[in-house]
Amino acid sequence: MFDSRIQINHDCLLLKKGENWLKFDYFLDTTIFIIDFLQLFINLNKFLFF
Repeated sequence: MFDSRIQINHDCLLLKKGENWLKFDYFLDTTIFIIDFLQLFINLNKFLFF
């Protein structure tokens, strides 16, 4: 017999995994953006001061 409670728990787990993945993806995007910004800043400093 198919147990619907197991299915519901499974769906909740998938939802949670999706949320965490979204947060992780956002974190990665932000980190990459910050690194790009820092590299740009360093290049500007080299251009202006050296």
